[in-house]
Amino acid sequence: MFTPLQSVIMKTLTILLVLISSTLCAQVDFTSSNLPIILIETDSQAIPDTLDIEAQMSVIDNGPGNRNYVTDPSVDYDIGIQTRGHSSQYYFPKKQYGVNTGTNVSVLGMPAEHKWVLQAPYSDKTFMRNVLVYQLARDLGYWAPRTRYCEVVLNGNYDGLYVFMEKVTQNSERINMEPPDDPNWGFIAEVKPDFHVQEDDIFFGTEYPNRFWVIKYPNADDLTPDMISFITDKVTTFDDALYSGSLPDYRDQFDMASFTDVILLNGLTRNADFFFASTFINSNYNDVLHLGPVWDFNIALGNNSYESHWDVEGWSMFVQLWAWPLVFNPYHNIQEQLSESWSRRRQSVLRLSEIDGLLDDYTELITESQERDFERWPRLGEHVWPNYFIGDTWLEEVQWLRNWIHNRVAWLDTQWGIEMPVDPVINEINYNSDDGFDPGDWVEIFNPMVEPLDVSGWCLRDEKDSHSFYLPADTVIPADGYLVLCKNLYDFSNAFPGVDAIGNIGFGFSGGGEIIRLFNTEGLLVDYVLYDDNAPWPTAPDGNGPTLELMSPNIDNNHYSNWTASTGHGTPGQINGSFQPIFLSNFSVEPATDGALLQWTVIAENLSFTLTGNSNGSQWNVPLSQVNNYNWSALDQHPIGPNESVLYRLNVIDETGSEYQVGAVEYSHNFIPMLTLNSISPNPAKNDVSIRFSPGIGLNTRIAIYDLAGRLVKTVPTGPATQLMTLNVDNLATGVYLLSLENETGRDTQKLVIQR
Repeated sequence: MFTPLQSVIMKTLTILLVLISSTLCAQVDFTSSNLPIILIETDSQAIPDTLDIEAQMSVIDNGPGNRNYVTDPSVDYDIGIQTRGHSSQYYFPKKQYGVNTGTNVSVLGMPAEHKWVLQAPYSDKTFMRNVLVYQLARDLGYWAPRTRYCEVVLNGNYDGLYVFMEKVTQNSERINMEPPDDPNWGFIAEVKPDFHVQEDDIFFGTEYPNRFWVIKYPNADDLTPDMISFITDKVTTFDDALYSGSLPDYRDQFDMASFTDVILLNGLTRNADFFFASTFINSNYNDVLHLGPVWDFNIALGNNSYESHWDVEGWSMFVQLWAWPLVFNPYHNIQEQLSESWSRRRQSVLRLSEIDGLLDDYTELITESQERDFERWPRLGEHVWPNYFIGDTWLEEVQWLRNWIHNRVAWLDTQWGIEMPVDPVINEINYNSDDGFDPGDWVEIFNPMVEPLDVSGWCLRDEKDSHSFYLPADTVIPADGYLVLCKNLYDFSNAFPGVDAIGNIGFGFSGGGEIIRLFNTEGLLVDYVLYDDNAPWPTAPDGNGPTLELMSPNIDNNHYSNWTASTGHGTPGQINGSFQPIFLSNFSVEPATDGALLQWTVIAENLSFTLTGNSNGSQWNVPLSQVNNYNWSALDQHPIGPNESVLYRLNVIDETGSEYQVGAVEYSHNFIPMLTLNSISPNPAKNDVSIRFSPGIGLNTRIAIYDLAGRLVKTVPTGPATQLMTLNVDNLATGVYLLSLENETGRDTQKLVIQR
């Protein structure tokens, strides 16, 4: 450790080096962008790291699809601004900033607040790590900072590609804690190592040496000695229980859902900072401890050259604070819950196709602006702390990140993989009745299993954890059946006589959109829907009579396109009136010699399709070819320009003549198809398995089978044009294996069960 004087000298030398290096950075001729533009004027004042200085921020945002020019009209804000961060503000010439708008205002369409961050990706040369993980956390149903890419001009000089985002603060639209004057007041705390703790922080220690919890909310002015004592006792009681040799029952002290999901995200990203710094907990007075929100992943996802944090195999949280007793203590860990939660998330938010889709979106969005940033701050092909991989181009950096995620997921599947659960589904929601027919708010849950499901003790919540309804004993959802939960049983029964329902749940659902969540008896999040009353969600259910109906329980109920307005006032306790069977099992596109080749497989006969391409306002039909009853393909020979992208839409026409969209995929010249395992059947298998896949671009593609210890037990090359193989597995013993399609572009892995 440095002495205080040495620390001041080192900091001064570092700042001087940064100032010298910043003068060597190139100036960029910048006039317009496809991203929002933020102009900051400080009247030539240097921006300090200890207090805000007054400045003006002008935001130019002409909306999606419209170009922004520095001369366009702007929305102007008087702000306070300072540099922020720990290592980043001293070691990197490109600074990140804390912005305070003084009063709560909406910026770039985000909910109104006054504390914001202009994050400056520098060592993360993809510019994507924080944006990606925050989106994944939001998709899991938690608050995480909303983000917008933008380009910044500081005092007339181009300053680079930034991420404008929310800061971790208490707010009904951020971390929704009760205020200090409420009897059920809440708090937020952040773990920090000793050398990150500031003199004016209010903090307390832990069982782990040199780790401290710093109280971030309530603010110091609102904290009383009794409140500080309460927070300290609540957190240290849990801390003591985790590290106690007597192994007390501590599971009634924390929220299993948030702990498992946040641990999963930090395990996925191999985040070296997890429970070291930038890790938050929160709780209301009468509530248990919640883990989150997630924060700061710039040196995660392989972007870390020390202590093997770059390796896709292994753990970075093995010795950190609460992570060790929760994950690795052999006597009282939550490995079973982590495995169950991982399996659910891998079927939805953490599907590789979902993550690849986000990376594709970010790549398209910032392709233009990243060039200017690297011109302003040259660092491609150079080591920037703590880089492990050093790409010569931005696309190399992005592809390396993509491959790292694919390989990390494959390894985690060997650590946390279990049988994929079949869960009940939130299937219909009535959140705002019309005045002439008001049964009160209700929600319908569908059981897709072939056996009845006992949900006694399960919990329904909205966005507030204090709004909890526990299902009574002997509550069973029949196989292929429904359960209705209502706010007011009397009102519901009058509106729907003869329909069984359970009430009174004690709370309703917001007419402005919110999250509805379902937890099992282990406290794990089984299903949730984050609906909205604004387009692109259906708007008719917002006070006009219809309910919000899921078109099929087999599709993602967190995507607006899969919901529609009911006819009439809904169908509680029975099949939705808008139900549409989903026949499509895969839909992929890849480059071909004469254009783009599209392929798909169906699980029913006697269907027909229409396939259209759409680009720059023009639309055309694509001729189809039916390979057999189940497999289709289409070759689109429409000319596609070098900077053009095409959105293909696939519609099915069923036996009744009804037509509706079942798939969509986007294609451009720089499209790189990833390896995709489309199906393994039968599964479980005895002797032979049929494997259907999309090979992507790359050589030496193979099918590899691993046991759950990660040992390779069988491998077969696929051939350059193969997309369907039959594999004999007679030599494999009964058990669970991982079947992986892999080459140098990455891998896709699914579970294979051998059952004799």
